[in-house]
Amino acid sequence: MERRIEILRETVSTLATASLHVKLNPDAIFALADEIKDDCLNSLVSGPFLPVHKSISGLGDDFDTFSTLAQRNAKVVRYELMASAVNYCYWYGSCCVRPGGSSARKMYKLLDETFDEKEASDELIETFIRKLSDNAFPLMEDRARHLRELNTDSVLIYLLGQNETKENTSLLSWMSYLLKTYPGFAGDVFLKRACLFFFMLNARTGWFNDEIGQLRIPAEYQIPKVLRQRGCLEYQSELAEKVDSFQLIPKGSLMECEIRACSIMACADIAERIGCREVDVDRVLFSRKNEIDTPFHLCVTTDY
Repeated sequence: MERRIEILRETVSTLATASLHVKLNPDAIFALADEIKDDCLNSLVSGPFLPVHKSISGLGDDFDTFSTLAQRNAKVVRYELMASAVNYCYWYGSCCVRPGGSSARKMYKLLDETFDEKEASDELIETFIRKLSDNAFPLMEDRARHLRELNTDSVLIYLLGQNETKENTSLLSWMSYLLKTYPGFAGDVFLKRACLFFFMLNARTGWFNDEIGQLRIPAEYQIPKVLRQRGCLEYQSELAEKVDSFQLIPKGSLMECEIRACSIMACADIAERIGCREVDVDRVLFSRKNEIDTPFHLCVTTDY
């Protein structure tokens, strides 16, 4: 797994350093770092800060017994695996065209309903697929394929069998097994959904607090939008025109890769200046996404 993180860092550095379409503005990056410093440092507090769904937390109050704790942990991992497997592309053609109100919020609502109704892992997955399809989520063939990859419980057995508390379990060993077992998470060189999975586990359980800083931000579309609005990313005129006029940016194109790489680099620079983790910068900037009215880049992709 160390090799995948190393490859990611090398890819980001190469793309950002020689970028043709996106430029980093160090002065704006440092100004933003100074502005959000207190919020980022407050995010360093250890422990979970997102609740788990009631069907998971409601397993019982006696978490002193390992059987109950293991059952709860298994559900938390399965829940976030299913969410992260399909947490991408909620629009058709335009960011404003979302039949059925598809969004990350709607996806989690449907997932909550699924966990309220079903117990066995294969039933959970097929029920969730039907709910997403009934609500006209885009890219359903891809979503069904990524979810059905999870029908094997080998990752759960591996992750939850290493020790009883998870406190000493290596994040990199979890990541390595995830990528080897589920190709859907491994296909993105920027590892957006894989990193997001561990960010969400950390947020809900407090696991990996000492290691989560090893991961890069989940490179997607909201963070670049915020960074661009604050002047940290400067788009070359052709790219700016495409983004501002809602034209599609092809997946894997130089423009798309440079947007993602430069966003990761900017957040790394902010984290270094503040003395915090990149996950803390990501959380603070993501919380400000709705304050920004400039458009995000449109890319039809299963990566984000």
